[in-house]
Amino acid sequence: MKKILAVTLISLTILGGAVPALAKSDGTEKKGSSDVLVDFLDNDPNNKDATLKLINVPERFKQETILSATGSYKVQFSKDNSQIEDDTVDDDGISLETLKGQYVVFNNSSQQAWQLKADLNPNIVDMKNGITKNLAKNITITNLKVEGDVVFESAKDLTVENNTGFLTKEFKEGTLEFKDHELQLKAGDSIDVEDLIIFTLNDVPAPTN
Repeated sequence: MKKILAVTLISLTILGGAVPALAKSDGTEKKGSSDVLVDFLDNDPNNKDATLKLINVPERFKQETILSATGSYKVQFSKDNSQIEDDTVDDDGISLETLKGQYVVFNNSSQQAWQLKADLNPNIVDMKNGITKNLAKNITITNLKVEGDVVFESAKDLTVENNTGFLTKEFKEGTLEFKDHELQLKAGDSIDVEDLIIFTLNDVPAPTN
C-alpha cells in the first residue's frame, strides 16, 4: 500500500518589537551526531504478524519439441534448455529482476517450517482423465513433475540464518508428459496453457530432533 506523505510549511511572522542582539560565538563546536541501531527480532510463528508468503515462481516455461508418431510426448524443462519468463515486479512492488527463474519464499519466523508444492490446476485439467479444458486441440496430460514431490522446503535444522528473510531456490527442472489422444497436432501448432501449474505454499510442523 502506497503511503502519501504530506509536508506542511509553517510560516512565522514576527511583528514589531526590537530585534535582540545575537549571542557572540565563543568558537565552541555546535554540532553533534547520533548513531542509529535497529535490531530485527525473530518472530513467533503464533503471532498475528507472523508472515509466510510465496513471493515468486517462474511465470512461464517455454520449450520446443517435434511431432511424435506415437502421439505421446515427454517435454523436459530445465534452466539450461528452456526459456523462463518472470514478472519484474510483484504485487507489493518488490523488484524481481534479480530473482528470475527462482522460487522465492518470505518468512519472518525461524521456527515456522514450510513446503512448496506444484500441482496441475484443477480448473484447467480434468483430474480424472487429465484432459485439458477449453483448448482448440485437446491433449491428455499423463504426468507432471516439477523438481520432485516437494519443489522447495525449509531446512531440517531451523535457524534464523536458513529460515528467515527472502529464501530462494533456483529452478532446475520439470517434466510434462501428455498425449495427443485425437492425433490432431501438426508442425507449427502450439499448446499454450495459462496457469496450468499451481504452486502452493503450506506451513508444516517443525521437525523434531
